[in-house]
Amino acid sequence: MLKTLKKPYKIILGIILLLLIIRLMLPSIVKHYVNKSLNELPGYNGHVADVDLHLYRGAYTLDELVLTEEKGNPQYPFLRIHRTDLSIEWKSVFKGRLVGEVVLANPQLNIVFMAANSASGNEPTREHWTETVKDLMPITINRLSVNNGKLAYLDFTSSPDVKLHIDNMQLTALNLANVENAANKLPSTVTVSGKSIGGGNLKGNMKVNALKEIPDFNLDM
Repeated sequence: MLKTLKKPYKIILGIILLLLIIRLMLPSIVKHYVNKSLNELPGYNGHVADVDLHLYRGAYTLDELVLTEEKGNPQYPFLRIHRTDLSIEWKSVFKGRLVGEVVLANPQLNIVFMAANSASGNEPTREHWTETVKDLMPITINRLSVNNGKLAYLDFTSSPDVKLHIDNMQLTALNLANVENAANKLPSTVTVSGKSIGGGNLKGNMKVNALKEIPDFNLDM
């Protein structure tokens, strides 16, 4: 009798140990997958420093995502994001839609002017960018938040150097997947604010249909 009782316990214990091992290995597997996806973008090299999984809320976070142009200035990567949180938007699940939300903490986008002879001839197409985003977030994004972002335009070929930027950017984009207001021609809302290099205040409000191949929008800036 005791022997027959011990066997099920051993099986359950073995299953628990297997699940623990898989859980411990998952972050490394996901990190490898993310780095592979970033490096498959033509003309760019990318990596993340770390990946954390949050299975209880259907989410994962990327720490220190960096995307650099192959012939670009290494001091000014095309994209650097301190922390990226990608998760399921649970309130939409209760409305029958499986969509996601993305929160970017301290993202920095650097648009660096490059002379024609130094520019990379291997530029990604719109399809390449779309495929990379889908690799990182396989479900449609419905909500996007940017906290303390920076957008910079840099030109080191002129004298003096041109360094224009907008700091402290806050952006919130809602209903991008049109979960609500399906009949509205411009169902999504985007609000953005920031501070210019000269101390000016930037503020914008937009209504948009982000699902169209060429989006329709109405913008007040």
